Amino acid sequence: VNLDDSMLKAASGALNDKKGDEASAKKAVEGLKGLYVRVFEFDKRGVFKLDDLKPVRDQLKGPEWVAFFQVREPEELVEIWIHRTKGESDGIVLLAAEDNELVVINAIGISRPEDLSKIGGQYGVPQIGGKRYRDK
Repeated sequence: VNLDDSMLKAASGALNDKKGDEASAKKAVEGLKGLYVRVFEFDKRGVFKLDDLKPVRDQLKGPEWVAFFQVREPEELVEIWIHRTKGESDGIVLLAAEDNELVVINAIGISRPEDLSKIGGQYGVPQIGGKRYRDK
C-alpha cells in the first residue's frame, strides 16, 4: 500500500461516518500525510531472519525517533517507533516480524499508536493490537 496525502483524502471519503470502525478510522487519519504498508509472508520458516531488519532498524536510531514499544524474542520482534519534529509526534513506524512473516507500516502524520490501531482493517493495514500483542 502506498497512499500519499491526496490518495488518503480520497480513500477517507469512502468511509462511512455511521459505522463504528470506519468512523474511528476516518477520525484517526485526519492528520495523516502518508501511509505505506508492506506485508511479506514466506513459505518456509527460517528464510527470513530478524537480523535482516538491521538496516531498517538502524534508520530508526536517529535522534528524531523514539522507541515507544519493543518486544524481542528469539523468533519474534514487535516494535513501534515514534517520529518527533521539534518535540511533537508526527509519525509512527511499526515493525512486526516472525521467522516467516514481516509487516512494516510507516504512517506519516499519525502521532498516537492507538490511531494506528484504529486504522487496522482499513486502507490495506493489517489489524493491529489483537490479543496476541496485548498479552506481551
